[in-house]
Amino acid sequence: HQGLYFDTVTAATILASSPSGGGTALLADVLAGQITIALADQVSDSRGSAAPAPVDIDRAGAISAIRDFVPFADQANRLLLVGSAGDRFLLGLVPADHPCVRMRRHDDISRGNFWAVHITDLPSEEVMLLNGGDCRDSWTQALRGARLRQAAYLLGLCRAALDMTVAHARQR
Repeated sequence: HQGLYFDTVTAATILASSPSGGGTALLADVLAGQITIALADQVSDSRGSAAPAPVDIDRAGAISAIRDFVPFADQANRLLLVGSAGDRFLLGLVPADHPCVRMRRHDDISRGNFWAVHITDLPSEEVMLLNGGDCRDSWTQALRGARLRQAAYLLGLCRAALDMTVAHARQR
């Protein structure tokens, strides 16, 4: 399945465990399918690392970040921005249609389903920060769960392909 399903489920896990409580208000809309969320956590040079990419926060609190490959970002209502700013770890929901958010489609890869997302000088009050205490643990647990969900999904696909192959071989 291609789309925002896995990203949205991962984000819902984080929203449900948000220590700040702000995420639980959106959770009902996410579960009803009214809000979709794309994960914006990596840059192109991260080489598969689970460590999030950097986020710049200026003195006035404005947030800037670049995420080179965000799948299906154009279909999301929100972006879950994951990053580190010095020793601070950030989890925040950014409105995908905010004027400080620019998206550029990668036409040359993945049939154009990857987007470069540039967030520039986004006022921090426009971001629903999910930081209450150390949210690094929430991200780590959500990432583990996402990996398990993806593995289970792929295992199910393989099982279905094997079943279809066996049925076809028996017919012949």
